[in-house]
Amino acid sequence: MQVTHKTYMKEVVLVSRNGEEFPISTELAKISPIIKADIEMSTSKSNKPVVIELKEIESNVLSKVIEYLKYKYEYTKNDDEYNEDADDIPAFDIPVDMSLDLLIAADYLNI
Repeated sequence: MQVTHKTYMKEVVLVSRNGEEFPISTELAKISPIIKADIEMSTSKSNKPVVIELKEIESNVLSKVIEYLKYKYEYTKNDDEYNEDADDIPAFDIPVDMSLDLLIAADYLNI
């Protein structure tokens, strides 16, 4: 299943340390319990996207985190279910030079 912008109605804008904005669907953003809590605490009742600043995460790392959220959404089912197609899931590519930064970001976002 291809994750596209048209699949979702409401967006969240994640802002990196260096100010780059990444609009993603609320559904993808809520994979992270930390971002989910921020969304739920937001008082925005309008159709404008919720803006969440992630000042701890650089743009290149945040871009890869979003790629992972899409990967996780596409290839995993409910955590309570056994995924019979687990052997067919491709490996998620993690550049060696980003490994530590991605580990820190994943730990911070609890993903």
